[in-house]
Amino acid sequence: MVVVEVVGVSKKYGNVTALDDVSFEVKRGEMFCVMGPNGAGKTTLLEGILGLRRLDRGTVRLFDVEVRGKPPFDVLRRVGYLLEGMDLDPALTAWENLRLAAAVGGVKTSDGELRAVLEAVGALEYAKRLYGKLSAGQKKRVLLAAALLGRPELLILDEPEANLDVASRLEIMDLVKRLAAGGVTVLFSTHAADIAVRYADRIAMLNRKMLAVGSVEELVARFGGRWKVVVRTKRQPAGQERDGGLYVTYVNSPAEVAEVLRGVEALEISVHPPDLEEVFRKIWGS
Repeated sequence: MVVVEVVGVSKKYGNVTALDDVSFEVKRGEMFCVMGPNGAGKTTLLEGILGLRRLDRGTVRLFDVEVRGKPPFDVLRRVGYLLEGMDLDPALTAWENLRLAAAVGGVKTSDGELRAVLEAVGALEYAKRLYGKLSAGQKKRVLLAAALLGRPELLILDEPEANLDVASRLEIMDLVKRLAAGGVTVLFSTHAADIAVRYADRIAMLNRKMLAVGSVEELVARFGGRWKVVVRTKRQPAGQERDGGLYVTYVNSPAEVAEVLRGVEALEISVHPPDLEEVFRKIWGS
């Protein structure tokens, strides 16, 4: 089932084009990434999907319901979101903020349900601490908890790993990945290639226009870049270059490794993906 369908969406701010004829779809259970540099239109796109930003042209459908402006309540209650700039009251505890967010959003929730959602994001231990006293990573977990109120089927997250240290950004994305594994469909944006590659099932390359959509393997196959296979053997495989005592070959996809090494007595094999930053730069440059 298609959970999010975007067809021919465009948006201008005066003479500046933010989105130009953008189309894609997100399937149920997918972790789908919209990737692009700053200013590519990622936030405008996600806000437009949620009805928080008026679009000039195009169609958005959520759960097979066409959305014009703000989605109807029976659709919106199935969606949780965390957008750029969203925050909670620093003078309230994490628990009080969630209680307030539930009331404002019309979500009926018990203490047990609040406890469960805080536990799901690893924030239960500081639920009674003032939100303003929490670290950036802890605040992000509480914001994710707020997005999960009402048990949404779809999460829309605008650069959820942004402005966090290296460890915290991976912890947050690991958490989002676990939510996706539990059945939640995730549409998220990022400008970071490593995050897109590590966590997305499919990536949409956006720079005001939609440049390409596909899995990492599909994008590499389409736009170039070869996988490096490093082999340690008792003797050198024919036709392969030597690199520091190891032997190296290149393939177009991991599926080709077995065929290339057929008959080779390998002691150790490691497969390295292409330089994806270079692949992505090539796509954006196209």
